[in-house]
Amino acid sequence: MIKFFKLIPYHFNNACKSIYRNLAMSFSSATAVSVTLLLVMLFLVIAVNLSSVSDKIEKSVQIFVQIDNIVSEEEYDAIEESIKSIENVTVVEYSNKEEQFDLLVADEQAGSEYELLREENPLLNAFYVDITSGEHLEAVNAEVLEIEGVYNSDYGGTSANYLMEAFETIRLGGGLFVVILCFLAIFLISNTIKITIHSRSDEIAIMRHVGADNTFIKMPFMMEGMMIGLIGSIAPILILVFGYQYLYNVLGGNFFSSLLEMQSPTPFVLYASLTLLGLGALVGMVGSFLSVNKYVKWKR
Repeated sequence: MIKFFKLIPYHFNNACKSIYRNLAMSFSSATAVSVTLLLVMLFLVIAVNLSSVSDKIEKSVQIFVQIDNIVSEEEYDAIEESIKSIENVTVVEYSNKEEQFDLLVADEQAGSEYELLREENPLLNAFYVDITSGEHLEAVNAEVLEIEGVYNSDYGGTSANYLMEAFETIRLGGGLFVVILCFLAIFLISNTIKITIHSRSDEIAIMRHVGADNTFIKMPFMMEGMMIGLIGSIAPILILVFGYQYLYNVLGGNFFSSLLEMQSPTPFVLYASLTLLGLGALVGMVGSFLSVNKYVKWKR
């Protein structure tokens, strides 16, 4: 193991020389990585911002609990405590029927007509219930309905469920797409570096004849691939750093409305840049490893 670490500077030096000697092929590989990481970067920006919006919408979804008119004032505290004791409930806020009526008048265009009903106010006292995430809406709502004194409980029904499922699909689909792009990057750089390795078959043969083991042969190529991956990640990172900041300023930090709020450039750009840098290095190293490993086995 100590010998392995001692040889790292040697392999690094060889990798740098190899990139310089095979500048055209190295540029081709780096370009393949750049194009793929550019796609990853674009989708990363979209996916992270969509996820942020979906999280915000999920947190804004509430369960509206109406209390039966026959319930006395003394029983409200007990009902509130029963709701708070339900798992995944975070906040329970009371709203009397006068406040409910004010909301109705404010929301409706024909608010003045509703004012005639204020004295008879047919609405019910209610609780607004916040929960940890949208996926628990149906379960929490079912438990709320079992509490004595609850007249009705509503959270949007199947429409809310479909909305939550759509957000979950976006997350899963986004993750799958990023994985597919990573495999595409590995495939591109693997095939590009394979040509470089084939052109250096004599060099590999000489190393094998002088007694070099497979690890010693593979390391310079893997390090070369990692460096090519790092070089290929520079362009996408620069586009991300300057492009996202410009887009954020132009749009005022929102997509069309305050509900669709964009991720702040700090620290999002930093984390995304580090992700692209690490992904570029990993893709380059894995692509090189697959190519040289296959070639070494074939030569055997």
